[in-house]
Amino acid sequence: MKNLTKFSFLHIQTVMAVLMFFCGSYAFSQESIISGTVSDDSGLPVAGASVVVKGTTTGVATDFDGNYSIAAAPSGTLVFSYIGFLTKEVAIENRTAINVVLEEDIAKLDEVVVVGYGTQKKEEITSSITRVDVEDFNKGFVNDPQQLLQGKVAGLSVAKAGGNPNQPFSVRLRGLSTLGANSEPLVIIDGVIGGELNTIDPNDIASIDVLKDASAGAIYGTRGSTGVIIVTTKSGSGGAKPGFEYSGYTAVESISNHISIANRDQYLANGGTDYGADTDWLKEVSANAVSTVHNLAFTGSSDNGLSYRASANYRDIKGVVGGTGFEQFNARLNVTQRLLDNKLKLTGIASVTNKKANIGFAQALRYALTFNPTAPVFENRGSEQLGRSQDLYGGYFETQVQDVFNPVALNAQNSNLERTKDLLANFSAEWEVLEGLKLAANYSTQVSSGLRGSFFANNALFNGIGVDGRASRSTNDDTSNLFEFTTTYNGGSDDFSYNLLAGYSFQSFDFQGFSASNTNFITNGVGFDNLGLGLGIDNKEANMSSFHEEAKLSAYFGRINLNFKNTAFLSTSLRREASSRFGANNRWGNFWAVSGGVNLDKIFDMPSVEQLKFRAGYGVTGNEPAARLAFLERLGRVGSGYVNGDFVPAIAPVSNPNPDLKWEEKGEFNVGLDFAFFNGKLSGALDYFIRNTTDLLNVVPVPSPPNLFGSSLVNLGEMETKGFEAQLNYNVVNTDNFNWDFSGNFSTFKTVLVKLNNTDDAAQFRGNLGAPGLNNTLVVRVAEGEEIGQIRASIFAGYDEEGRTEVLNADGEPTTERDLDRDAVIVGNGLPDWTLGITNSFKYKDFDMNFFLRGAFGHSLVNIQRAYWEHPQVAGRQNFVMTKFFNPDDAEQDAYHSGYVEKADFLRLDNATIGYTLKVPEGNVIRDVRFYISGNNLFTITKYSGSDPEVRYSDPGPITEGNSGIAYGGDILVPGIDRRVTYLPTRTILLGVNFKL
Repeated sequence: MKNLTKFSFLHIQTVMAVLMFFCGSYAFSQESIISGTVSDDSGLPVAGASVVVKGTTTGVATDFDGNYSIAAAPSGTLVFSYIGFLTKEVAIENRTAINVVLEEDIAKLDEVVVVGYGTQKKEEITSSITRVDVEDFNKGFVNDPQQLLQGKVAGLSVAKAGGNPNQPFSVRLRGLSTLGANSEPLVIIDGVIGGELNTIDPNDIASIDVLKDASAGAIYGTRGSTGVIIVTTKSGSGGAKPGFEYSGYTAVESISNHISIANRDQYLANGGTDYGADTDWLKEVSANAVSTVHNLAFTGSSDNGLSYRASANYRDIKGVVGGTGFEQFNARLNVTQRLLDNKLKLTGIASVTNKKANIGFAQALRYALTFNPTAPVFENRGSEQLGRSQDLYGGYFETQVQDVFNPVALNAQNSNLERTKDLLANFSAEWEVLEGLKLAANYSTQVSSGLRGSFFANNALFNGIGVDGRASRSTNDDTSNLFEFTTTYNGGSDDFSYNLLAGYSFQSFDFQGFSASNTNFITNGVGFDNLGLGLGIDNKEANMSSFHEEAKLSAYFGRINLNFKNTAFLSTSLRREASSRFGANNRWGNFWAVSGGVNLDKIFDMPSVEQLKFRAGYGVTGNEPAARLAFLERLGRVGSGYVNGDFVPAIAPVSNPNPDLKWEEKGEFNVGLDFAFFNGKLSGALDYFIRNTTDLLNVVPVPSPPNLFGSSLVNLGEMETKGFEAQLNYNVVNTDNFNWDFSGNFSTFKTVLVKLNNTDDAAQFRGNLGAPGLNNTLVVRVAEGEEIGQIRASIFAGYDEEGRTEVLNADGEPTTERDLDRDAVIVGNGLPDWTLGITNSFKYKDFDMNFFLRGAFGHSLVNIQRAYWEHPQVAGRQNFVMTKFFNPDDAEQDAYHSGYVEKADFLRLDNATIGYTLKVPEGNVIRDVRFYISGNNLFTITKYSGSDPEVRYSDPGPITEGNSGIAYGGDILVPGIDRRVTYLPTRTILLGVNFKL
């Protein structure tokens, strides 16, 4: 790490030296005094307007009468600006008196927002849509495009527990609206529906538009139920002169928090076995991780209508757990050619991403918290005491206690790797045939290939010994092709205008994969690259499988937008779509929307009000199952059978036919208010919504016989979500040298499961805590008429004289006989009542500062680490947890009750960034030079005793020693369980630089 750190600082010093060389030539010129007045287009003076000499920090503010006086070179340029007005640049040209008229800035209302298959002025929007531009993106250590939006959009939850660099974020828009279909928003990248975000680097994104309600998303019918995220990437711009941009940083990451555990003395005092060492296992398995990121971009255009942007991005991201992380290279090209007097626009976009990841094993952190603190790392320090060979377990010390493993050996002896390659290509043509009439065609292809492999050494206690080594290898190749044709027509007059859209879309998907595993390897040197060296094939312990499936979508769609004098607006859309994932009887679905809005400020005289728009909309969107062939009867392997003295594979039905399987539908009503006051100084939006999802795609148990299989995917169930959202932007201060912008958002929602299945069971219980000791302890209640995420537990009543846990039984009496089904009550909910995001941006002369606070409130977490490990009696086999709730007289080996369900409210400083922009004279080769320092996850305010109070929106289930350690994803009906293998949270500090040539 020392070498890496030395390299990083040498890298920064070299860049700074080059920048200072370019910036070293300053021109001297004679200055004169320029004076004048600044007024608006009605002739009234503009007091407090900023007047700055371009390329310098010299500036003044106009007085109450709009007058100013400033010293500047006769050949210089003055920049005039004020909130609510367009910025204006005026060349001095040897003048000493310059009067300026500023035009009102209606760009906030004229700002173009990307909607389905087109754009609209913000003033005309009648749906709930939030736009996040590049200057508003999250700052700092950002390696996933989804992270750019975290806490920035009311109603959009972007969460990840811990600092695992290979773990994706969990994304929810307005809560949960499905059971068995995709629960995350549809992503569209430059018009490519279903685009993969890992095909783009965060630095290549120009803006993101979030379509939150159904009236906005219905135009995408199939997959619009969970919301739509539209990503627009950066493209070529500027004059004919090419431009070069560089940005890069070096980051240092460390573990920021972990649950409190016993030290060596505390462990021994509670009866722990002493092996003679004093080992800090967290320090042994982790280290400060040094990561580097470099981004290069080349942009330009020509006089013949050609514009382009090419970029290359390299990320070398290290994890705090030794060896984990990823290395990623991404290249992207965006070319636009305009022909026929700009009536024909041709666009080609291509990107390629190559990623190599060391996934590692999240269990290493789990065992670092629980492995005996007196145990040595290597066997040669403890073998004499135990009387065993130093070469046992590959030289690593193991206590041989069930489900307890040396955390250093886990990642050192075994491997868990992943390789992915992604290609995205998009070609489009738009031709303005007649004035107002445009024809457009779009073709895109997206190819994703992946390789995943794991290997457990034949002398590794963790999943290796007993089978003499284990290896598995899997590959996948996914391809999608999209063809779309649209026609748009804009017509009307100043009093009434309209926009018509009609189109056709066809998308095909191809999925194929292969996986194989083997055991009994005679050597550890091959890993998973040569499965044939395993002898498990002869012992019938090897496995293999493969698949090849296809899917298709076809749709016709249209939309009408009406504008009455920029005062009243109406929009309606319809999409008729067919999916091959449904039965022949219900393959087609109709998805429609209607919305309207009225600018009250245009009707009533409202001083200082630029916009007060009331809008309302209703839409119906659809969702399809993840399984491509769920409506068919399918055969599959279901184990082995003993036939003629040998075990042979058993083949049986694994699904029931359902020709009536159809679209899951969500109807959503949204009412909102958009406002802008005081020349745009204060603006924002308020939204209230009610969504109801019917015909839920739901796997339910069925009798077999007469059915071929014991469960079926059917349309059964209903879910309702209600919520409120607020978004606020306020320019607090805007003076000559100082600017302060505030933005915040608030959201709350409640999801109720109206109907679940067709059985007599009023409730289901999910969320098994797992073995040892708490297997089949189901802590989440899913019931009709109740909220999603209900956590149940028996009420903790203390301890008896022998240290046994007491809970209240159904009669309210303390008892040591724990029966969760008999005594449990609802003690919390895994989903937050409300979330909050606050951003403050400051600019003082050449310095800038930004800090972002994010919080979630009202949710609870099941602290499994305490339930399993906060008992001194476990010292006989492992270390134990010691939080503020620790009881030295606790006589249990494990327990679960209401005391282990904790409120997990938190407020976190997600990011703070301070930057300095270097003054560079006009005409210099280098420009826009900015140095900055940034920190992520700097502090968290919470009462939760676990490592990370972040919301868990789904549950991966109990992780066993045979699992590869993926502790994310899983059951979306089971939020709120803090699993034992959750990656620890991390804090990052980075130094970066940006400049242009």
